[in-house]
Amino acid sequence: MAATEVRPYVVGIDIGGTNTVFGIVDAKGNVLASNSIKTQRHQELDKYVDELYAELSNTRSTKESTYVFTQSDLGVLGVYL
Repeated sequence: MAATEVRPYVVGIDIGGTNTVFGIVDAKGNVLASNSIKTQRHQELDKYVDELYAELSNTRSTKESTYVFTQSDLGVLGVYL
């Protein structure tokens, strides 16, 4: 596979109370890359989003290819009223 090849994938993000976990998944459901950050590390939402973006960007680019996301899924634990 060429270093510049671009392939479509899905990114999943699970925002939990302790960790935010994210992964890159192919069409067959195989997890190709994953990482996590501490959800409550930052007091400001902007700084949390900046860290999530930076870590996801680092995870997105590998030596073999750059994943292009065709879909994203987000899971957030919440309180139901």
